[in-house]
Amino acid sequence: MRHHLIQKNPFFPELLNQPEFLIVPEVGKLIAVFVYTPRESLTWRTALPMVEDLFEIKLATGLSTIVAALLIPINGVSRHDPVYFQLLRGLFDVFAVNDGAGDAGFQQWMLDEFSQAEPRNRLFRLWALERERVAANSAKFSEQKYVEFINQKMRPRITRAALMDEMQRAVVNEPALEAVSDFPVSSPKDALAGLDQRHFFTFDIGFRPRYPDEPPRVIDFVALDRYGSREKIRYLMTKARLVSYAFDGGELAYRGDPVKPVLMIEGNISGPGHDPYRYVKALVSVGWELEHADPMSLRKVAHGDF
Repeated sequence: MRHHLIQKNPFFPELLNQPEFLIVPEVGKLIAVFVYTPRESLTWRTALPMVEDLFEIKLATGLSTIVAALLIPINGVSRHDPVYFQLLRGLFDVFAVNDGAGDAGFQQWMLDEFSQAEPRNRLFRLWALERERVAANSAKFSEQKYVEFINQKMRPRITRAALMDEMQRAVVNEPALEAVSDFPVSSPKDALAGLDQRHFFTFDIGFRPRYPDEPPRVIDFVALDRYGSREKIRYLMTKARLVSYAFDGGELAYRGDPVKPVLMIEGNISGPGHDPYRYVKALVSVGWELEHADPMSLRKVAHGDF
């Protein structure tokens, strides 16, 4: 491919997942290429971290950056539900699936796609709105407030399933609280990608507001440790991003804070040694409030006492 510059394995300190390549095919044009090698069929839990990569690189390098996603399934032809392909194809500027990595025809097709690719103008508003929202959330960040969450000595004491049971029992013992399990919140995934049916995110527990002007408090529970948590965090970030948007009259709009998302953490989310707050800052930047996963904190959140 004719180009001015190609860089393998670039590094952006603010990204949770790095692209495999940066390509400058001509002056003023930048292509970022992410390569994914799924070993199993895609699910929302594995597809949405890819969407988070798209958000992050757009916000880090500019809205006009062309972002390409190349899927190379490890086990050959995989039985993926087409809804995930449809979502990724509708969001990435270039999207391709290669079940035969040595296929010269596919390679030529991919190069042709790169040479004529353009950013999706219809999504510029989403990237611009999200950049403003992230900047406003990040300005509220304080290391002192979240120092306990990067304590590496705090290892998960129980699994997520056991944690869920513990939290459900705590809610049952508070009959005055109006708790809803698997609380649904509408998502613009269907409109963004042209999906046939409406889509929702579900949160582990939601609490109805006590006053009309309050958003519902919705909670997800996670058991996290310093290592092996990035994909979970990337999924949670996309979840918090998308619930803030909706289509109104065919136009994408920021709808304020329809819910107050709270992430209750068992364990710690310490980042790399040179930036221990990286994951905390990332979650806070997209709107998550962080709390420790224990019955006392759950009661505090349920009563709106952040």
